Amino acid sequence: MAVKVSVVLCGTAGAGLAMTTSSVHLFWIISADVMYCMMAPQVFCIFYLSRWVNYLGACFGFVLALLLRVLVGEPVIGLPDLMPLPWDKIQNDGTRYRLFPFRTSILLITLGTMFLVSRLAECLFEKGKLGSEDETGATCQEMKPMNEEQTNMTSCN
Repeated sequence: MAVKVSVVLCGTAGAGLAMTTSSVHLFWIISADVMYCMMAPQVFCIFYLSRWVNYLGACFGFVLALLLRVLVGEPVIGLPDLMPLPWDKIQNDGTRYRLFPFRTSILLITLGTMFLVSRLAECLFEKGKLGSEDETGATCQEMKPMNEEQTNMTSCN
C-alpha cells in the first residue's frame, strides 16, 4: 500500500513538473533525482528487505526523504537550500557549491529510518501499544515473514 501511494505521489509530482517546465533536460534531471532519493529506497526494501520492513516504515521513510530533499533545496527549480551541509563552498557571488554527496546520504538515511521505524512499529504492535488487540494480531501477522509452507503454497509452480 505504501509503495502504491508513493508511486502515485511521485507520478503526480512528475506530471505537475512536466506541465510547468519548458525544458526536457530539467525535467529529466529532477525526475532522476526524485527516483534516486525517494523511490530507490522503497524499491530496494521491496526486493531485498521485505521481511524486515513494513508499511509504517516505508511511509515514514518516504516522508523523511521528501522532507530532507526539500530542505537541501534545488537551485534549478528555484527551491532554496535551507539546510547547510558539510563541505559546502560559498563562491564570491554568494552561491553555494555542494561537495557533499547529499543524494546518496538521503538514500542511506531513508533506508536506515525505514528499517528502524519498522522494527519499532513491530515491537509496539506485539506489546499492544499501537492499536487494539484485533488490529494488533492482524498487523503482526502481516508483518512477519512467511514460513516455508506458506511460501510453497503461494508460488506458481
